Amino acid sequence: MSRSHDDLQAAPPRPRRRASHAAALAAVALVAIGLVGCTKRKAEPAPLDPATYDRVVGLFYSGLGALDSGVQNDLAAAMFTTMTQLAPAEPAGWANLAVARLRMGDSDAAATALAEADKDVDDSRITFLGGLIASRTGNAEEALTLWRAAIEADPGNLRAQYALIQELARQASPEAEAEIRTHLAAILAADPANLKALLDTARA
Repeated sequence: MSRSHDDLQAAPPRPRRRASHAAALAAVALVAIGLVGCTKRKAEPAPLDPATYDRVVGLFYSGLGALDSGVQNDLAAAMFTTMTQLAPAEPAGWANLAVARLRMGDSDAAATALAEADKDVDDSRITFLGGLIASRTGNAEEALTLWRAAIEADPGNLRAQYALIQELARQASPEAEAEIRTHLAAILAADPANLKALLDTARA
């Protein structure tokens, strides 16, 4: 399934081992884009009891549904807040809460939630979302730093590439233009049929 630019997304947690709930959820729901591949956990949390696990999974999917509606961000924030209370070591809840808070215009709360997610995982999509928060609070240099770090960690993070290009375009300097061309080339190398990148390259 696909979500919008700043949504989180998931594949179903596997029910075969409740003790591995954190690995299951973290692997499927981190930052603001389609999530595939492995997530590097900094530490493995203690397992949840079966009843709590089931409730956390229910909140997780209900919260994603609220985010997906585009108009129920307050409901999503409430669900993910409860999820973080039940499973504070689960980064998926914190990262989704950051998205909901950012959509609600509360950048400070979004940053606080994202910092909790960042405690538990190393993932370029967390870094990407941090760049979005920095950009929306007017800190362009921090946003650029975070997006460059996200790209360095995962060159395939095309949303970070695009976000960086958009911010660099506002600078209108020769150095920025050169970096833009580098990132457009990287996007086309990953996706030669990318029409937007082709058009942007022709204009660059």
